[in-house]
Amino acid sequence: MSIPSMPPSQEAIIDGLNSEIAAYQERLEKMGDRVHFYASRIRELQRTIRELRKKSLETVVYINRDQKAPQKSP
Repeated sequence: MSIPSMPPSQEAIIDGLNSEIAAYQERLEKMGDRVHFYASRIRELQRTIRELRKKSLETVVYINRDQKAPQKSP
């Protein structure tokens, strides 16, 4: 025969809920840190992409100028 267990007291329930809340808050803070890190990394990559596009356009213009230049015949 098993002895019926006593239901947890309200204080025990509140303590358990408070510890769950603290764990969730800690997880949210970590997620927030990661979000800020990735957001700054994304902005950095966007700047790099814009710079590379600008350079590639400059290169295309430069190449086109060279191709359009009159060629001397021997």
